[in-house]
Amino acid sequence: MSLPPLTEEDRERAKKLLKGFPDGTEEAYFKFRDSGEIEALKVLIGGMLGFYLPSANENYMKVVGGEVDLQTVGIDSLGMTEMVFQVEELFDVSVADEDMAKVTTLDEISVYIKERLEKGDD
Repeated sequence: MSLPPLTEEDRERAKKLLKGFPDGTEEAYFKFRDSGEIEALKVLIGGMLGFYLPSANENYMKVVGGEVDLQTVGIDSLGMTEMVFQVEELFDVSVADEDMAKVTTLDEISVYIKERLEKGDD
C-alpha cells in the first residue's frame, strides 16, 4: 500500500488531531503512513477507540482486543462516530455510515480502513 508522502503541514495537523490520545497512538499513525503495516493501524485505531471508552484506562489494548465486540466494552455509537470523524480527517477519506455499522471489532475496523485507503475515495 502506498499513501502519498506527508507534508510538514499534514504532520502538524495529525499531531493536533491526535493530541490527548493514549501514548503510542500518534507514533502508530506515522508508522502506518510510512509502512502501511496493518499492525500499526490496529495500534492507531486501538488508541483511538481507547480514547472513546467511557472509562479510559491504561489497559485499553487489553480491553479492546482485536476480536472483542466493541459494544461489549462500552464503545457506543457516539464514540464510534467520533472515531470515524477522526479517521476521515487523518486520512482524508470518506467512511460511509452503513459500512461502519457492519464492523464490530478492532480487527474488522482496521481491515476496512486499510482496504478503503487502498481503494481510494470514490
